[in-house]
Amino acid sequence: MDSEDALKEQAEKDKQRLIEEWKQKLKQAVEDTRVVEQQSAQIQIQKLRDQYDKDFEVLNGQIGDLKSTISKLEGLLKQKDETIKDKENDIVKKDSKIRELEETIKRMMDSAAMGNQASAEF
Repeated sequence: MDSEDALKEQAEKDKQRLIEEWKQKLKQAVEDTRVVEQQSAQIQIQKLRDQYDKDFEVLNGQIGDLKSTISKLEGLLKQKDETIKDKENDIVKKDSKIRELEETIKRMMDSAAMGNQASAEF
């Protein structure tokens, strides 16, 4: 019986040793997996950062181009506004000249009508 108890005790010790051994192996496998996953994540993060930087540079270039275009268009708009103001001033001057000519024509017609009336009286 003693040898049977000794065998059982030895089997229990072997079992515990194996459990501890596999716990360590599992713990190491988990740690190794974590390290690999972290490295993979770092690589992915770096790729994303690199792509972000490239995209950001492209967008900055596009923004610069758009700002330049806006500036040019604002300059053209200012020129158009000045042209419109000049044309409006020309219209005002021409309207004034037309009124002056209309008044001159009216005076001439009144003068001619008075001259015809005076002739008719003689």
